[in-house]
This record gives sequence, C-alpha cells and structure tokens, in this order.
Amino acid sequence: MNNKDSTVVEETMKLMVNLALDHGYRSNLLQPHLTKFLTIAQSTTNHNMALKLLYMFSMDAKSRPGLASSGTPIILKLVLENKGDKLSTELGALFVNLALDEQCALVIVNNGGFKFLMKKAIKTKDPILFKAIFNLIIALSPSNTKINLLVSEI
Repeated sequence: MNNKDSTVVEETMKLMVNLALDHGYRSNLLQPHLTKFLTIAQSTTNHNMALKLLYMFSMDAKSRPGLASSGTPIILKLVLENKGDKLSTELGALFVNLALDEQCALVIVNNGGFKFLMKKAIKTKDPILFKAIFNLIIALSPSNTKINLLVSEI
C-alpha cells in the first residue's frame, strides 16, 4: 500500500470511529465491515484504530455474538502473541468485553485459550488479562461444567 492509500485508510478509519459513537451507525457498520476491521487489526498500519472500532462494537452486548465466531479467535491470537508485558489499551479493553459474552467465552475456552491466558497472565502479571479471565468465568458460570473443565485444564 502506498502512502496515499495509507492516508485514505487512516482517514476513513477516523471517520468510522466518529460514526461508531452513534449507536444506530455502530450497529450498521459491524456486519458488512467486520472482516475488513479484523484484517486491519492484524496489520501494523492502523492497527490501534481498528481495535478501537472493534472495542466500540463490543460495548453493545447485542453486537458481541456477531464477533464470536470470526472475531474472537483473531483477537485471542493477538492477545496471546502480544510481545509486551502489558496489552495495549484498545486490545485489552476489547478482549475484556468479549470475555463477558458467553458465546465469545466458549470460543476462547474451546480453542484451548484459557490455559494459555492463565500462563500469560501469571508470567506478565497483566491486570487486564486477569480481568479477562475473571469475565470468562462469569460468562461461563451458568454452565458449571465448563468451569469444571477450566479448572481441570490448570
């Protein structure tokens, strides 16, 4: 991508962040553009802007299930592959919100993510990861069998 294209993408992302402040626009932006946002979130250019948009979508409990199947595995991968001791604000906030949703929590747990999250949280002592783990347990509490599986993984 050349410099001009990069600038256009950046300005478009800024506009979308502003539009996403309105609930009506936010609900209309998610489904048609989710794969684009996830692709940008995995790139180095405009990474934080895409994570900020995804975070804004995750604020609505109704939007979280839409992120469960395709978004949660990618966000889990970004969390586990994060090189620093602490997650960025955008990534951490997004992951904490996704962990509150039962469908997203099941995706995380079924992909074996809980054990890796525990290891990473203990290694880095990142409070955001501990908050996400706490939210996972809350989200899965209606199905106690899943909590038993989590404990047996540790």
